[in-house]
Amino acid sequence: FCVDNEFLKTDSSPIKRFDLHGFLLRTGYVHRFNSTQALQVLIIPRFMNDFNASFEKSWQLGSIITYEKVKSKDFTWRLGLLYNQEFYGPYLTPVFYMDWNIAGKIKFTGLLPVYGKLFYQASEKITTGLHFIGLTTSYRINENGFENYYVERNSIDLSWFVNVPVFKNIFL
Repeated sequence: FCVDNEFLKTDSSPIKRFDLHGFLLRTGYVHRFNSTQALQVLIIPRFMNDFNASFEKSWQLGSIITYEKVKSKDFTWRLGLLYNQEFYGPYLTPVFYMDWNIAGKIKFTGLLPVYGKLFYQASEKITTGLHFIGLTTSYRINENGFENYYVERNSIDLSWFVNVPVFKNIFL
């Protein structure tokens, strides 16, 4: 894509803006060996397309397996592999999960290199921090001149957030 969400120019007219959609269902099993160790196995079927592509050809199958170790009440880590059958082929990523209360008001949680959040508890009611997502995925498309193609999306998004409670379980 270019910035204006069009394919690079070709002999034919470029595809104008189109919407991409992704739905996934994570389901799996967590086996606890004891209070500090566990094995997590998830199966993640995904439906990824532009709502014009073939329903049958828009499915991907993914999975994740991680070993968990609780080191203390302030630090838990997991090490594992993330797999997805993208439209361009198999995609395998080593992952490291961390849930770490760094200091009284600072916490980090994330599945690296996929996502992460650094929290700062500014006051009793206000939390702020940084959030990132590193994304590689593909979508099946069916647009004029590009029937049964796919597009690949690669992005690293960084954002700043603030959570302020308005009502119970509702935040700005």
